[in-house]
Amino acid sequence: MSSFQEMTSQFYDAVWDFSTQVYLLPDQLQGVNYDDNDPPAIIKKFKASANPFLDLDSSQIPNHLKPAYLRIDAIVRQEIIPAFEVIEEEYDRLSTDIENLDKDSLLAFAEKTAYLVNEIEMYVIAQTSGLMLDLSLQ
Repeated sequence: MSSFQEMTSQFYDAVWDFSTQVYLLPDQLQGVNYDDNDPPAIIKKFKASANPFLDLDSSQIPNHLKPAYLRIDAIVRQEIIPAFEVIEEEYDRLSTDIENLDKDSLLAFAEKTAYLVNEIEMYVIAQTSGLMLDLSLQ
C-alpha cells in the first residue's frame, strides 16, 4: 500500500472519529461523560491524526487525484475547523453556566453540532471515500 493510500485511510478514520465526537458534545452538556470528549481534546486528537494527510505536498499525490485532495483540504481548513471553533466557544459558554442550561439552548447547540456532522459526512467523508476507492482501483 502506498504512503498516500495509507495516509488517506488514516485520515478517513480520523474524520469519522472526529464526526462522532462532535455528535456527542450535546450529551456532554447533559452530564453524560465520555473520556476526552471536550472540544480542546477533540480538536487536538483530530489535528494530530489528520495533519499528516492535510500537510502532504503535491509531489506525494498522484496528479489525477490532486483536485479531490485539494477539495478535501480546503473544506477541512476553511469550513470544518472554523465551524468547530464556533461550536467550541459555544460549548465553553454553555458549560460554564450549566445550572441555567435550558432545553432551547441545548437544542440550538445540538442543531449546530448536527449541522457540522452533516457537513463532515457529506463533504469530507464522502469525498475521502471516493479518493480511497480511486486509490484501491490503481
